[in-house]
Amino acid sequence: LFFFFFQAEDGIRDPLWSRGLGDVYKRQVSTQSTWDQYLELVMISEFWILMLTVLTCLCGGIFALYQYIQVRSIRMAKTSKSEKKKIEEDIEEKGERKDLSEVTIALEENDKLVEVGENIYSCAIVYILEEYLFLFGFLMFFGLLIYFLAEKSLSSFWMTGAYLVGAITCMIGDFCGLHISLISNIRTVKMTTKSMESGFKTAMSAGWAIGFSIVSFGVLSLILVIVSFRTAFFKKGISIERYGDLTMAIAGFALGASVVSLFGRVGGGIFNKAADVGVELSSAKYSSDPLKNPGVIADYVGDNVGDVVGGASDMFASFAESVCATMVLAIASPELLESKTGFYLPILIFVGGIIVSLLTVQVASMVTHGDSEDKVERILKNQPFVCVVLMTPLLLALCFFCLPPQMQFIGESFVTTRSQVFACGLFGLWGGYFICLLYTSDAADDTPCVDLGGRRIIKKKK
Repeated sequence: LFFFFFQAEDGIRDPLWSRGLGDVYKRQVSTQSTWDQYLELVMISEFWILMLTVLTCLCGGIFALYQYIQVRSIRMAKTSKSEKKKIEEDIEEKGERKDLSEVTIALEENDKLVEVGENIYSCAIVYILEEYLFLFGFLMFFGLLIYFLAEKSLSSFWMTGAYLVGAITCMIGDFCGLHISLISNIRTVKMTTKSMESGFKTAMSAGWAIGFSIVSFGVLSLILVIVSFRTAFFKKGISIERYGDLTMAIAGFALGASVVSLFGRVGGGIFNKAADVGVELSSAKYSSDPLKNPGVIADYVGDNVGDVVGGASDMFASFAESVCATMVLAIASPELLESKTGFYLPILIFVGGIIVSLLTVQVASMVTHGDSEDKVERILKNQPFVCVVLMTPLLLALCFFCLPPQMQFIGESFVTTRSQVFACGLFGLWGGYFICLLYTSDAADDTPCVDLGGRRIIKKKK
């Protein structure tokens, strides 16, 4: 609303001549060029966009840190001999021999759970560090190719720098996601032995910590790259050519994230499948006890590196690619470049997504408690539904406040309106929700379906 009123004057919007609400609308002689005047006004909008993005990402990061602390606060450690002795003495003083045997079994199971968790954690960290070692060499080699083949001159380092920033940011996000997943595994098991609701809350806290940390960190790094590059590119004024150079440099950010995503998804997936085959073969000869069969540990490690690292890198790469690709297309429309916030609409949509997700977490958690399987399923279905419902009006507001009424792209005769842009976003938003609901629904267990790698395609009954 502040952006709107700042530009508006008696219902007239003229970014070059309007000096604010209530001012006299008149043209004045200026020694500055049109582009220089526009640059000053754009920088005002950029400042507030940057502030909004940074504050939102900080809120998302703080929420992720809070959830991580909640998971980490669950104590997981082997029981020392002195602690066991003290517990046994306390129970013997009360004369409850039956409780003593039950407590002894519980302590042994806790020690076994901690040992298994430590083995999984150490093996997964060794895997990810080994993968990053080879990935680092590939990133350097590919970075040299970009530097010599894609940069305009040898003195330019923009696309290569953005490529390295995107790759490093994705690697940090993957490592953080893997760490949170590994420490939450055994804690979820421990809390589930107490109650289903406790275990479900632990698992959800870990998921929220991974999701909000990766998205917030990714959005923050991308907006800082965009603002810093834009300041450097537009020192001598704004032009479509400089916008093209800017977007091509920023595209390197998405390329770096895609390279890391390729290694994370493919490498983790291959390890996961190899571990699955290995544990099936070894189970025929060895016990399924993870302390006696190393194949079981490898299987658990594969689940983490395949699903968590691969999923986290995929999520980060998809975000970076969609934002950067939209910005590359935006330079073909003079109306988008002349608008104050149209160029940053993709970033603002993700910023709005973080805000909506924070609200969704609170709303979906307050509706019901996960103390039964039906309620757990209901929570998991309520969250995306509430998110989509809240995101719809926000998407509408962003499209109508950020985009010009009409947009025409260079070389095209048709005119695009902001209503059409909103319709495309709306179809993608609700289409993704219904596809997710179709592939993950457990309400059709009695309905004939086809199993495709753990996913069900529901068939209609004849």
